[in-house]
Amino acid sequence: MNKMTMAATIFVALIVTTAAIWLVFNQMNSLSQTNKVQITAFIIDPEGWENPGGLLLTCSYNITLKNNGINEVQELRLNVKMFVNGREIDVENNVFGVDEGSTNDIFSPGEVRILQGELQYSLHSGGAIDTVGGHPVGASYMAQVLLGNEVLDEAKLTGLFSFELTATITLEKYGGYYGIAYDSVKGEIYLTNGDFHLVYVISDSTHDLVATIPVGTTPSGIAYDSGKGEIFVTNYDSDSVSVISNTDYTVVATIPVGRQPMGIAYDSSKGEIFVTNYGSDSVSVISGSDYAVVATIPVGRQPNAMDYDSVNNNVFVANYNSNSISVISDSDYAVIADIPLERQPQAIGYDSGRGKIFVAYSESHRVSVISVSYLSQPLPSIPESP
Repeated sequence: MNKMTMAATIFVALIVTTAAIWLVFNQMNSLSQTNKVQITAFIIDPEGWENPGGLLLTCSYNITLKNNGINEVQELRLNVKMFVNGREIDVENNVFGVDEGSTNDIFSPGEVRILQGELQYSLHSGGAIDTVGGHPVGASYMAQVLLGNEVLDEAKLTGLFSFELTATITLEKYGGYYGIAYDSVKGEIYLTNGDFHLVYVISDSTHDLVATIPVGTTPSGIAYDSGKGEIFVTNYDSDSVSVISNTDYTVVATIPVGRQPMGIAYDSSKGEIFVTNYGSDSVSVISGSDYAVVATIPVGRQPNAMDYDSVNNNVFVANYNSNSISVISDSDYAVIADIPLERQPQAIGYDSGRGKIFVAYSESHRVSVISVSYLSQPLPSIPESP
């Protein structure tokens, strides 16, 4: 074969290959245009579940579809799935006016349709999900439009209190993890290990252990000072507070306080740290600037937990053996109120958005809710889920 014949053969082969590639691409593009039906809106009220009677919960939804393709489409199928914490839940999906989830009539190019449907969940499913006021907790939803088994488009919605376990971090030493705090500047988690007298530092992006910091004996509570980038740790059996720098993970100060310090809270308005002294029935106030104890405040018996109200600049202290909460003003360190509670409050948290204090107990399966606006008796307690 001479050179001209070989060149011609190669040229013809290139033309054939190019034509084949163009044909395949054109077919794929045509197919995508033909089946280009999209979900332009997916509306479901995550708190819209109703109980029409018995053990059945129902919730309605709307789905808007648009045919953005160039051809008519028929036999589309709709599906709505429900997930709780990443696990699919068995629900019945009814699309109103659609035969077994499929639209049999012709869906023209450019046409828009709004379809309505209803999810039905049977509580006979063995308590697969928790409910609050009849609403599934931790639920999320996915709407799909399909042609045969091909998913053309899907849309997702997050429901009430939806969350998902994405990782589990295993540490080298087991036991005694009493306190945890988050460093929002560096994106790191600080965790006290009371059994081994350590503080762990964990990256929130990689979940790797960044540092292991020796502190006092039996570290318990922990709080983060966002102003200085420091972490304060109560050492229960050392009667002290360790101060850790988040730049090099070293203990930059050790502050003597009362006996058996446990709970701790950071007052961002004054740059002070409040510490409950379980064995001294008092609260120590530490200056964040020079680490000096500027006040010692008598409270109830065996204070063990606390939280800070940044709106009213008050500190709430749970008194374990007084069955009460002491309210401290950070302006003059005075106890301005004492709230009676159920037996042995163990943990306390403040919701700044709603102005509510939540209190958990050692000897009760209940949580008390207290309104900060008037600081009176607790609202009715929330019973433990069965």
